[in-house]
Amino acid sequence: MVMVEYFCIIELFLMECFVVAIPYGSEWAEKSTHLIDTPC
Repeated sequence: MVMVEYFCIIELFLMECFVVAIPYGSEWAEKSTHLIDTPC
C-alpha cells in the first residue's frame, strides 16, 4: 500500500522525533509510536 511505503520512508524521521517527544509525554508521542509500529 502507498500509505505503508510512506510510513517506511518517514520511519527514521519519526524515530528521531519520537526520542525528542518522549520527555514531553505528549499525545503526539503516542501517535508516533503507532506510526513506528506500522509494519513495513
